[in-house]
Amino acid sequence: MWTMTKRGFYSVVAHRDDPSRVLVRSRCERDIRALEDLLPDEEPFYMAYADYHWRLECSSDEWVRAVSVMAGEIDYPNFKSAITDQAHHRAYMDVWHALLPLADSTGEASPSDRADLATNPESNPKQKRGIEELIKELEEDPNCHHEPGDPEETSLTFISEASPRQFGLERFHDLEMPDMFDLEVPYDESPTGWIVDVGALTPDLFDRFDDGTYLCAGYGGHPIYLRVVEKQDGGVIKCVDGGGEAFLYRITALSD
Repeated sequence: MWTMTKRGFYSVVAHRDDPSRVLVRSRCERDIRALEDLLPDEEPFYMAYADYHWRLECSSDEWVRAVSVMAGEIDYPNFKSAITDQAHHRAYMDVWHALLPLADSTGEASPSDRADLATNPESNPKQKRGIEELIKELEEDPNCHHEPGDPEETSLTFISEASPRQFGLERFHDLEMPDMFDLEVPYDESPTGWIVDVGALTPDLFDRFDDGTYLCAGYGGHPIYLRVVEKQDGGVIKCVDGGGEAFLYRITALSD
């Protein structure tokens, strides 16, 4: 069992000699020490030759209680943004990205498919959830986009209210995207003042619309809209959401 938490990352397996106990393993001392308040009677030990250097043993019941406490510590709307240690954040992002190929191919619909789903859901194989639930989500989503050429008879209008003309622009700004990059958001508790929101993006994941909007549809389960109204130093871009509210991203290039 792999467990990723704000406290740390743990790989937990059954004890080879005692089925009533488990072996809790971690990559670093910091993580194993973070369990001291949950498992105060268990002493961590170090094994230099093992892939998980830091370990402790406890009863299965003790581990169940410890996991229950950690589950009760969930106080964040976004797990990635809650990880302030940069080494852990990067590792967790790598795991998140590595698991993307497991996504069900019948999952999130593209913007053009969304409009089709609203009018003719039975014809689209991407429809898995209940029709009423999907339509409700689309009605509540301010970032849904109604592309030119979509059926005029669509019962729902998927259009962004934000227009570049609101910001004195003919078109949202162009971006020079690195070959691979992270999108970071401001985060006061991070040493750099920024933390990764979406990682390991590539330019080919984005489509461009006539108004200059960049759209990465469904990456990691949600669309990414970049409506750039201002480009600042250090890769910082000022964007607006579908309602015209401004926010900042920082584009950080990743090395090969």
